[in-house]
Amino acid sequence: MPRPQRITDPSTLETLARVKIDSLIPSQQATAPSFLRSANCYQQRFIKCAEICTFHCEPEFIHAILLELDPEVSVFVPQPFLLRIGRRRYTPDMYAMREGQAYVLELKPDGEFDPGLHQTLTPFFAHHGLIFDVVANETIMKRETEALHWLPLIQALVVARDVDTQSEEGRIWQACCARSGTTQVGDFVHPGDRDRTMLSEVALHRLLHNGSLCADLSRAPFAYDTELRPCT
Repeated sequence: MPRPQRITDPSTLETLARVKIDSLIPSQQATAPSFLRSANCYQQRFIKCAEICTFHCEPEFIHAILLELDPEVSVFVPQPFLLRIGRRRYTPDMYAMREGQAYVLELKPDGEFDPGLHQTLTPFFAHHGLIFDVVANETIMKRETEALHWLPLIQALVVARDVDTQSEEGRIWQACCARSGTTQVGDFVHPGDRDRTMLSEVALHRLLHNGSLCADLSRAPFAYDTELRPCT
């Protein structure tokens, strides 16, 4: 749970008094239909977000995929809060919970963000136990290829959300740990009979998603010859 930070500096307290928010429970703020039609928006279901997620640009979309892949991240919510700062309305890009610490993130080209707004938001969120940070779009987009290679696995897990693979996950995990040589996806998923090995395929996706197994998809998409290894 977020741990509120005690603030006693009078000028900081005066700044905090300018910020109004209805709730600090993250909930995706609605995007106007006109904006969805005019902007480069993306919509996608994920495992770590309960709603259909809407993103207002490609870096936001890629960033969400990377959060989904990060085993240290337990939940994320795009456009999580609506704040009123004086007469200004502000919605941050992302809320994420990483190893018990809540973060509020803003994505900007070159990481450039309004200094005055930054100076207001940092102590406000810190006061409520959240860390505010600005992430450069360019840093995110360096991993665009990798993220898009992972996207089909995430989509498959969303569809198979209710499929029980616990036993099969254990079998695959033990097999990967026991092998001395290279382990590949094709060792568990048969290219000529995917229906028969569907449970193994979903289990494999889950092991990769939760960080039990690792695979390098930075150069090539997920395939039968993708090498697998237990994560350290």
